[in-house]
Amino acid sequence: MDNFNKNIEAIILQEVNNLDQKIRGISFLELLKNNLLEKLEPFVAKLNFQKTKCSSQEFKIHKGEELILVKLIALDKPLSLLKKTLSDDILLISLNEIIKIDIYDSKKSKEFASFPILPQMGVCLTAETNINLNFLKNSFYLEIANKIENNKNINKDEI
Repeated sequence: MDNFNKNIEAIILQEVNNLDQKIRGISFLELLKNNLLEKLEPFVAKLNFQKTKCSSQEFKIHKGEELILVKLIALDKPLSLLKKTLSDDILLISLNEIIKIDIYDSKKSKEFASFPILPQMGVCLTAETNINLNFLKNSFYLEIANKIENNKNINKDEI
């Protein structure tokens, strides 16, 4: 599993460095998602997820003003994260099992959307989104957070 984690880390680092530094925020994560899904497929196909133990590996990538925080998480039993408010733009990629997401409108306190992320698929979510996440037994997923220092304050002169 350690070899797998190192391969994933190398692929993510390569793909982050290949993307244009002018692309930021959710657009950056969307491009990263498309590039990663293609590259990760051969590695994921070789893994036996039934023998995976609960673990979490985290690493950081610095690129200009950006800090990309990557978490590779394996769960050996079901887990639910309820009423989580995202502090950053994130990319969730399911490598094994379905992840069920419920997105809520915080002003109306009602469910806005509910959908699954199938294995070998991902979704980008913006900061300040209110969500519930439900993970099945033997889930294995990537969470990539894009932390940009000056992302929130873009001047009209810069556009």
